[in-house]
Amino acid sequence: MAQNELHLKVTLRIYSDDDQRCFGPGIATLLQRVREHHSLRAGAASMEMAYSKAWRIIRTAETVFGCKLLSSTIGGAHGGGAVLTPEAERFWRPMRPTAPMWAPTPRGNSRMPSASTGI
Repeated sequence: MAQNELHLKVTLRIYSDDDQRCFGPGIATLLQRVREHHSLRAGAASMEMAYSKAWRIIRTAETVFGCKLLSSTIGGAHGGGAVLTPEAERFWRPMRPTAPMWAPTPRGNSRMPSASTGI
């Protein structure tokens, strides 16, 4: 019988008091894609997500957290775009796919990453 290699996968999701999911891997990926494409529409499309769903996800998180996550420009010569606000960067940075969940210390113990560095 072949042995399967096992691995641990931990997923973090944040819920509001009324049990509404407001932040997790999906919105972290959406914010990453907006950051890469400078556009909510292009970021959503890169995830094969409807633009209306992307806006709904962003609005829900903004309502729960009480801050804007995107700063958008409308139209213009280059068609507008979106960038992450400083608040969105603070939420996104520790959740990004490359952020370590813990870091080894010199004694071999582990510590949780700090919110400011993600490490």
